[in-house]
Amino acid sequence: MHRRIALIAALGALTFFAAQSPAQGIFGKIKQRASSEVDRKEDQAIDKVVSSITCAFTDKACIKKAHDAGTPIKVTDASGKPVSSSDSAAAISAAVAQAASVASDDPAAAAATAPTVASAPAAAAPPPDSSALYDRISANGRATTYGILFDAGSDHIRDASAPTLAQIGDMLKSHPSLALTIEGHTDNVASAAASQKLSDKRAAAVKKYLVNTYAIDSTRLKSVGYGSTKPISPNTTAEGRQDNRRIELVKAP
Repeated sequence: MHRRIALIAALGALTFFAAQSPAQGIFGKIKQRASSEVDRKEDQAIDKVVSSITCAFTDKACIKKAHDAGTPIKVTDASGKPVSSSDSAAAISAAVAQAASVASDDPAAAAATAPTVASAPAAAAPPPDSSALYDRISANGRATTYGILFDAGSDHIRDASAPTLAQIGDMLKSHPSLALTIEGHTDNVASAAASQKLSDKRAAAVKKYLVNTYAIDSTRLKSVGYGSTKPISPNTTAEGRQDNRRIELVKAP
């Protein structure tokens, strides 16, 4: 009798563990798959960081090349420190817009980049963070902008400039005691006299836009042009000439 009871108990235990085994196998597989998914996502994140390209805020050629290749871009300031996500988006947007624009002051570059087929306009980027621009001006006394674009040989501001101008307008509204000198700069493709006149007109156009669009007191803004007299890159390449065509914001004393 005791042997029969022991045998029945043993068979019951065996049946219990056999029934549990498949369930444990299923849960084990689920756990393993979840772990594999986490590992895969971590590997993707690491690959994204490793494969990203670091470009200086002013190096539009680097930014444009990485953007066209679909490579992640890490934008840095002059000291090599990563900029904010909003400033990074602004730099990428400006680089792409400026490189794609056929209405540049550089006839050779315009001919080389002229599109043969009309393309759909790019989606508008969100306005950059004005606090980051204010911090740069406060720290350095000035900030260079490349998001303000003009028609070739003209002071007419292109529509693509709106996000950068909105950033400047918002900054001036947020800091009512801030006064700026708006500097216009060109490359050396045209004559010195023509470049000087054009830079004067473009700086004045930016001032007028800020006053009319954002109701900024005109006494807080001064405009001045320097033509091609203050290049920041060699004028021997299309990229260098792009760098030199710029608007700079200088904090007034």
